[in-house]
Amino acid sequence: MIKKIIALFILILASFYSVHSLYPDGDYITSPKEDEFSNLKAKKHVIALSEAAHYTTGKYHESARNYIIDELKKSGLQPEVQIGYSHDAWGNYVKTKNVVAKIEGTSPNGKALMLMTHYDSAPHSSYGASD
Repeated sequence: MIKKIIALFILILASFYSVHSLYPDGDYITSPKEDEFSNLKAKKHVIALSEAAHYTTGKYHESARNYIIDELKKSGLQPEVQIGYSHDAWGNYVKTKNVVAKIEGTSPNGKALMLMTHYDSAPHSSYGASD
C-alpha cells in the first residue's frame, strides 16, 4: 500500500512540475522602455490577432495582415507584401500574401538573421495568435 501512495505522490509531483514548467518565469516588465521587449506588450498583439479566425481564404485574413503591417510601420520599418500561390492537400489553390520587413545590419559584410512565421489560422480549431 505504501508503494502505491509513493507512486501516486510522484505522479502528482511530476504532473505539477510539467504543467508549471510551461508558464513564463514571471519576470514581467511593467513599465517597458519604447525599444524594450516585454511580455505585456507581446500579449497585446496576441490578443489582437486572436479576436477572430483569420485563415487564408477567410474574411478576417486581410485585417490580420493589415494589423501586422501597421505594427511594423510603427516600429519604423517599411513592410512589403509579396504575392505567391499555394496548393494544399485538398487540391485548393490559394493566392498567398507574405509580409516582408527588413532591418539593415550594422556591418556591410556581417551575417544576416531571418525570422519568419505564418499569420494565418486554422479554419476549424485555432484563431492563430500563438499556434
